[in-house]
Amino acid sequence: MGIRPVVPLRMTPAVKAGKANPPQCDHGTWTFAGSDTKRGASKWRCPTGECVPASVWVKAGRLHTLIPRGTDRWKALYHQRGAVERGSAGRSTSGRCSRCGCVGCRELRCMWT
Repeated sequence: MGIRPVVPLRMTPAVKAGKANPPQCDHGTWTFAGSDTKRGASKWRCPTGECVPASVWVKAGRLHTLIPRGTDRWKALYHQRGAVERGSAGRSTSGRCSRCGCVGCRELRCMWT
């Protein structure tokens, strides 16, 4: 199973314009019909199937994720995100040794802790 981003929406002009919403037609809001990681898109279908074409592929991005926002699956994954971030918070990204604070520490006492 691949990694899929689970990020909240920021209120950008595109979001305010409704570009993050699922496709719509005269029959209503289209329903999610799956996603393809290789294609990098999610499939949406007309609620009645009367439209031509009856389904469309929407390219994945920040506005349209491969796991649709608002679904139970997205919410569960989003709530796990904090635990992952807390787990990686202890790892230093500054290049400094976490034990003694020096840069490029090569002391054995720091390398094995």
